[in-house]
Amino acid sequence: METGDHLQRLLQILRENLVVVVLAGIGLLFLGYGLIGFLRPQAPSEDIVIDVENDGEQIASTVTVDVSGAVNKPGVYSLASNSRVNDAIIQAGGLSDQANHEVVSRTINFAKTLSDGEKIYIPYVGENSQTDVLASQTGQTSINTASSKELEDLPGIGPVTAQKIIDGRPYSSVDNLLTKKVVGNSVFEKIKEQISL
Repeated sequence: METGDHLQRLLQILRENLVVVVLAGIGLLFLGYGLIGFLRPQAPSEDIVIDVENDGEQIASTVTVDVSGAVNKPGVYSLASNSRVNDAIIQAGGLSDQANHEVVSRTINFAKTLSDGEKIYIPYVGENSQTDVLASQTGQTSINTASSKELEDLPGIGPVTAQKIIDGRPYSSVDNLLTKKVVGNSVFEKIKEQISL
């Protein structure tokens, strides 16, 4: 038999069994695709929690944060350790209609990486700043945002000193009242437990 005859015979067999040949080809493609997928390294699933040893301490791959204030679903949430403040707010249902968007945009860093046990408070309309909220919760007067009248309510602070405090803003620490020579030692000792930033 000539080579041409062999080729003719092979083509005739292929034509007669076209469906079988096509199905076999498709099967080989799927088999190849499956092998490639099986052999390719897989990224770990986000649901897997891995603890890593670090100098005798375990570092969890999740963080737990408390989200409260003007959000739709305040609560305590567990998120991946590399999550951002924005992720926590999304978990809490996003900002509510009562959120003070102007203050939020000035005081909340949505890109900040979360730390375990962190508290995120979203101020309501009418709350002027995060500092106001914290000060009202602790009963302290904010040296960065209090009015002259509020400052005058502090022991040893009159209208002149209240204005000096306002003129010296902003403060990065309550001790700045001393370093900037806004008040003396005796007045500072009287008010230090009643003031905050």
